[in-house]
Amino acid sequence: MQGWSGKQISNHLGISKSAVRRHKEKMLLDNDCKTIIELISKCYANNSLNTNQDD
Repeated sequence: MQGWSGKQISNHLGISKSAVRRHKEKMLLDNDCKTIIELISKCYANNSLNTNQDD
């Protein structure tokens, strides 16, 4: 889902765009991050990213 919009993700997963937005907001809140870039950096630093490109 690299580079996908919220609408594309919602269509692929069969959920609403607002659900995608809520999941994103929850991930940011749970990880004490203000931006997606900050979240990705934190996950990368903690070796928490799944880099499997099969999706």
